[in-house]
Amino acid sequence: MDPADPTDDPTTELSAADRLAIAELIAAAAWALDTGDADAFVGTFTDDATLDMGEVHHGRDAIRRFVDAFVADDLSYPRGQHLVTGTVITPDSGGAVARSYVTRVHRLPMGGRGNTQVVWTGYAVDAVSRTQEGWRFASRRLRAWEGEKAPVELTPAG
Repeated sequence: MDPADPTDDPTTELSAADRLAIAELIAAAAWALDTGDADAFVGTFTDDATLDMGEVHHGRDAIRRFVDAFVADDLSYPRGQHLVTGTVITPDSGGAVARSYVTRVHRLPMGGRGNTQVVWTGYAVDAVSRTQEGWRFASRRLRAWEGEKAPVELTPAG
């Protein structure tokens, strides 16, 4: 490895398979949360991960408590969906950082068309690490997009 050549550093490259696995990790977390599958959601994190949604949850036990409270108390559950789009993945010395737009929609209980509303828009900044189980979140930070030109917190939680 040539330290003067940034293209010769393995941390500057992610394979297509790595990028796909990270994108699938992000999608799996959304599916798990929206279906109330606490085991699957918690399984997307490393043991010592941080989930920062304004309130910080550190470690898998705290993250599980967050999911349990979400399922029990959230008014949009179980008819809500987290739509994750525009994901940009960049290599990082600890693995990779993924930034995504997040929109949460809620399907109203009445039937028919036109019964879905947007209840939240924001963004996620994820630090992901390769583990023996595959790519996992080392940290996730989600914030509402409050109308500023660019999100303020574009670095992973830590």
